[in-house]
Amino acid sequence: MNKLSTSLLAITVTVSSFAISSSVYAAPTSPSTSVKQATKPNYVMDYGLTVIIDDEIIDYKQKPAIHNGYIMLPVKAYLEDFGYTVTWNQKTKQLHAKDDQDDLTLTLDRSAAIFNGEKVVYSAPVMMINNTIYAPAAFISDALYRDMEYYEDEDVLHMY
Repeated sequence: MNKLSTSLLAITVTVSSFAISSSVYAAPTSPSTSVKQATKPNYVMDYGLTVIIDDEIIDYKQKPAIHNGYIMLPVKAYLEDFGYTVTWNQKTKQLHAKDDQDDLTLTLDRSAAIFNGEKVVYSAPVMMINNTIYAPAAFISDALYRDMEYYEDEDVLHMY
């Protein structure tokens, strides 16, 4: 009887050890959605993307990001570099940019912008990443009056 108890105890310890090991090393079979959303951002910084505007490589401290497959660019850096005055209204969550001929307004978490008084809808919403406002590359392209092409094989976004 003593041998049987010892064998059962050994089997129990082995099975328990396996169960503990499995829960530590195995991927969860049904992760909690709230945990996934809380721990994983909804964008990916793209440090390899090269942005070229009028044959000049643009390399700002804030790197491009990808959100749901769309290239997102840091709005302020691009627009200020091309002569816009850019302001942020924390209360309304709006970015306003103005130069000699254009007046632009973007609202955080919205896909529409106001471009010279007219509503323009884009493919992805304006978002904040690391305290920087990002907008779809198409918005930057429109604001700078440039056409845009993305060369996926080379990871190059060209505005001309």
